[in-house]
Amino acid sequence: MERFTEKLLVLSEKFAQNFVLRVIQQAFMLLMPITMVGGFSALFNGISIEAYQNFIVSTGIKGVLDISYQWTTGMIGLYLSFLVAYSYAKNKGTFKSDIAIGLTSMLCFLMLTPYVPAESVSHPRLCRRTGLDQAACSPR
Repeated sequence: MERFTEKLLVLSEKFAQNFVLRVIQQAFMLLMPITMVGGFSALFNGISIEAYQNFIVSTGIKGVLDISYQWTTGMIGLYLSFLVAYSYAKNKGTFKSDIAIGLTSMLCFLMLTPYVPAESVSHPRLCRRTGLDQAACSPR
């Protein structure tokens, strides 16, 4: 067992020294607070006690939880496209243009991501998962 642990330690040291993996690790560490906010929003929104659901709907908290989930966890890809390039630029030492590099990466991500309008979504399970209302999800 000790021999296996030593080999695993050597392998993990090689991974820790890899530049690309270190950049991705830093990007995910910067994303952690956003992920936590989105996770708590999904958690509090998904409690399936009817009295609790009636309470958050009547007070308007459900809308706030939906929006906070969509703007945090729902947009992780957008945030990561910025943060990976930003971390890469910081690690390479381009401190004056690291934000510009991150924004350029994010804009490239937006240009390459296909846009699917809500009218083309018609599967009810997909509508429940994405949070679209029934008018947008009903087949025409």
